Amino acid sequence: MFMIMELMLSIFLEKSTKKNNKNSSIPSSQTDKDESALKPVQGSNGKGKTENPLTANNTRTIETVTTIEVYNCDRCGEDLNATASIESERRTKIDIVFEKVVEHVDVQIKQCPSCDSTVKASFPAGLHGPLQYGDGLKGFCDQFASLSDGGT
Repeated sequence: MFMIMELMLSIFLEKSTKKNNKNSSIPSSQTDKDESALKPVQGSNGKGKTENPLTANNTRTIETVTTIEVYNCDRCGEDLNATASIESERRTKIDIVFEKVVEHVDVQIKQCPSCDSTVKASFPAGLHGPLQYGDGLKGFCDQFASLSDGGT
């Protein structure tokens, strides 16, 4: 029964391939022009396909922003809860797990009204500079490097 059903589906749903000079005896002068070839961009000497930023929109990116507040002055111990933040500093960690994960951490920078010193909140451990890469991305790069070196 399934065999008959598969046969019927293959017959009725079969795609018909348009004949051209590669799959028939029709000469190339009598077939339509191949539209699948890359068209040259006017004024461009580069080779290859032009990049379309919309083609990568199917990737999943999880992006979070965390703000760490300053509560006390480092110098004099003054309470800074009522003091407005004058600016913030951002550090970013990019990682790949099953989707791209971008985690931004902003720390507040405040001006102490008592001693006039600038106080910045502490970043979490592991965020040493403006941009870090997570363990998933590092592991992926290590695995790729070992495969390209001939390792397993």
